[in-house]
Amino acid sequence: MKKFISLFLVFVISTVLALPSFAAKSIKFTVSDSEVFAGDEFTVDIFISDYSQLKSATLLVEYDKNAMQFLDLNVGPIVTAGSDAVSFKDVQNSSKSYIQIDYNDSSASLSTAGKFVSITFVASDTAVGEKDIMLSVSGNKAISKTGTVTPEFDNGKINIINNNPVTESNTESSSVESTASESSVSENTENVQNTSQNITENSTKNIDENSSADKNDEESQKRIIIGSVVTAIIVIAAILFETKCNKGKHKKNKSKKRKTRR
Repeated sequence: MKKFISLFLVFVISTVLALPSFAAKSIKFTVSDSEVFAGDEFTVDIFISDYSQLKSATLLVEYDKNAMQFLDLNVGPIVTAGSDAVSFKDVQNSSKSYIQIDYNDSSASLSTAGKFVSITFVASDTAVGEKDIMLSVSGNKAISKTGTVTPEFDNGKINIINNNPVTESNTESSSVESTASESSVSENTENVQNTSQNITENSTKNIDENSSADKNDEESQKRIIIGSVVTAIIVIAAILFETKCNKGKHKKNKSKKRKTRR
């Protein structure tokens, strides 16, 4: 019985001691979520789980090329070999776009959890809504210090929002500007109406004055014509009267001469 108990304890202790080695075979990549304005640059961080001891892998980071464009990639602080252990390229296919990250560190120095890489994108000006950042590994396998493993992934979401969000302050500002604009339009309309009224009054006044002046001119012309006609009549009458008088005198002189001769 004692021998059986001893064997059982040895089995339990061996199993417990073996657990970390099984855990070491699990590798998990996690993408950070972000909320950005359309047209702005933003960074997506890719983290790796603890005890990964990743030795090599080809990681594919798929993204929507219509919503964002790739700018740059930087190696995280847990990669002790630095950029020498990481190479990358932006792949544009008709079906999808992705960043291919090739990691190779023969010393398997990546042995702690933390930021694996940081990727910088710029959101398109017209992109609005949630966009996925999808992760996968070429061949669905990665090499760790303990052997070949199948990684796990937590994909990320990028929420792209309108670059000019409507807020209460913007609404109030727009309301004030609208009120000021309406007031300005009202003042301009009133000024135009007053100007139009003044022009109309002045035009009417000028027309009345011109009409009065025309009437005065017509009356003056009539008076001049009447005066001229009257003067002409008087002159003609005077000429006729003088002629008649001269004829009378001439007849009297002739009668006197006849009487004298007799």
